[in-house]
Amino acid sequence: MKQSSSQRMSGATVLAGVFGLIAFALLLGCNATTASTDDASAAAAPAPGAPDPEAPETADFRLPDLEGNEVGPPDFLGKVVVAEFWATWCAPCRVQAKMLETLYHVVDPEAVQFLAINVGEAAETIQPYLDETPFPYPVLLDQQDELMAEYRLIGLPTILVIDPEGKITYSHVGLVDSGTLRLELIKAGMPAEPVQAAAG
Repeated sequence: MKQSSSQRMSGATVLAGVFGLIAFALLLGCNATTASTDDASAAAAPAPGAPDPEAPETADFRLPDLEGNEVGPPDFLGKVVVAEFWATWCAPCRVQAKMLETLYHVVDPEAVQFLAINVGEAAETIQPYLDETPFPYPVLLDQQDELMAEYRLIGLPTILVIDPEGKITYSHVGLVDSGTLRLELIKAGMPAEPVQAAAG
C-alpha cells in the first residue's frame, strides 16, 4: 500500500529528529556519573570554556599510568598541557581523541604535552581498547573518579588546557574542534608559529 505524502513527511520528520538528537549528544558529550549539580549551582555555571571558579585553579595532580608510574601536569611545567578526560564507553570521547591526535602530530612537542585521563575504569578494562586504538601520549587512570569530583567536571569528554605554570586556563565538556583548541593553546602560552603538516 502506498504511503500518503503526510505519512512520508512524518517519517522524514522522525528521522530528522533522531539524527538531531545524535548530533546533540555528540556535541554535549557523555554524562559523568560522579559530579552532580543542583539548580542553584547550574545557574551560577561559568562561561563556556572558563574553569569552574569553585574548582582548584592549578592542575597539581598526579595519577598512575598503565605501568603504575605517577604522572601529571606538574611533571611538564614549562609546557602547555592538554588533558582529555575520557572513557571507553563514551562515543564522543573517541571522536575527540581523533581530533586531539591530529593536533598532537602538528604542534611542537617541546611546547605542548598531551595526557589522556581515563575515568572510572581499571587498566585491565581499558587495555583491550588501547590495543585496538592506542594513544600516542600517556594514558593516566582516575579509577575512583576522584579527580572528576575535585575539579568539578560534569561530563565526558572534558578538555582542560593548562598553562606552563600549571594554571588551568580552559575547561570544556563535549567536543572541541582542533581550530578552537589550537587558539586556546596559543592563549595558554604555546608559540603561535604555523603548525607543520601532518605526516602521511
